[in-house]
Amino acid sequence: MIKTPRLLSGLLLSALLLALMPLQAQDNPFDEVAKADYAGRFASATMKMDIRASGDAYAGTITLKEKAYRFKADIEKSVLKGTFKSGDQELPFSAQRKDDQLVFKAGDTTETLTKVKILPLIGKWSSKKMKIAIEKKEDKYQGLLWLSGKKYVFSGNAINGILYGKFSVGQKSFSFTAVNDGGDLIFKTGKFKDSLGKSVDPALLGKITKILNDRTLWNKAEGSLQDSAIEHIGQKLGVEYKLVKTKEYSCGPSAGAKHRIATFKHVKSGLLMNLIPGGTYVMGDDKGRSAEKPAHQATIKAMLIGRYEVRQSCWDKVGGAAKPRFKGADLPMENVSWDDCQAWLKKAGGGLRLPSESEWEYACRSGTTTQYFWGNDFDESYCWYGENSGSKTHAVTEHMNKTNAFGLVDMSGNVWEWCQDQWINDYKNGPRDSQPRTSNSSSRVNRGGCWRNVASVCRSANRNRDTPSFRHYNIGFRVARTFD
Repeated sequence: MIKTPRLLSGLLLSALLLALMPLQAQDNPFDEVAKADYAGRFASATMKMDIRASGDAYAGTITLKEKAYRFKADIEKSVLKGTFKSGDQELPFSAQRKDDQLVFKAGDTTETLTKVKILPLIGKWSSKKMKIAIEKKEDKYQGLLWLSGKKYVFSGNAINGILYGKFSVGQKSFSFTAVNDGGDLIFKTGKFKDSLGKSVDPALLGKITKILNDRTLWNKAEGSLQDSAIEHIGQKLGVEYKLVKTKEYSCGPSAGAKHRIATFKHVKSGLLMNLIPGGTYVMGDDKGRSAEKPAHQATIKAMLIGRYEVRQSCWDKVGGAAKPRFKGADLPMENVSWDDCQAWLKKAGGGLRLPSESEWEYACRSGTTTQYFWGNDFDESYCWYGENSGSKTHAVTEHMNKTNAFGLVDMSGNVWEWCQDQWINDYKNGPRDSQPRTSNSSSRVNRGGCWRNVASVCRSANRNRDTPSFRHYNIGFRVARTFD
């Protein structure tokens, strides 16, 4: 993180803070949309860079303490090198891309910035003070805005996700900016600033809510309606998540219907999470162990759930006290207690949590009623268990083509997975919804079986428990998130 006194030393610091003339807040620093690898918006807690590419050259702004300074730069051996002007002085800097990050250096200071996801501007936005309707024609933006009860026509262009527009009042022209910051539209003109929420047509929102929470309706819905639902969830998730792809999944001859699933990335940890529609299913197994009885209906809300168990590389990006026995970036994180998981989830942010037991089994079954998510007969090609694991965990990438019908990997076997619930001995008062169960038990639930178990332990309905502080190299976890 940049500490202002160390940004540049001596005269350079004075030149930056006193002599450098900031850009006017409403100036549009660019003339075209950035397209190159270095182009885009990058930000940290203390600064941001907006970079535009034009041919082989680059230009843009560096913003520090809400003041924006122009720069020019070129690429030299894959490093962006340039200067920004301070009075009559040209102050040097360099910046280098590393995946989604930009390492910025000026003087004796290094700052790591993350690429900001550019979110859509098009649509209707409103607050108590104003409204704005934004549309796009070819490469230009236009629309209407309402201020103080009066309607104005505007036009403009968008650079790195920021709309630079103008509207007229009589003979006078006013500039404004608008940016989607991950759920709200931040509008600025002069000294006026407002935060507007996305206006969704009530009828469309009703349809989205219905299909998201009914797996059967989701599968029957038109692709355009599914797309609207995915976009709606993306808006709710904000900048902490990024939509990666959508794909259709099915599993085995006994599996349920195919599901079109959207995958989002939790930016901080790098975890991939699948958006699965909600629905009602039969939880438990009347032919199983006493802890699985009686089988009963439970209704689950739509949620994001980890496409795989938390990988060690994702664990390390956030950081935690536990250390795995089997080491490898794509191996599941294991040797973690329930308490370890809670601490990691708090640091990871983004609304991440453990799934409830009812959510876990719903996600595992993915529309099936069979013993395993692929059918009634055991098939070791889907599951790492005692007979094929070689007495170790396996990389989640090894089963990417052996998912269930929700596109989830290793819901059976590899490592046990912690759930949020306290243990209950049976289902006489079992879960009927998505909420985790509470009891007088000191134990917490884990599900799914592991690399050292027999096949029957890896059934969809099988249950297990351990104390919250218990660590073992056959226990890991998977994350979830809801939207309410």
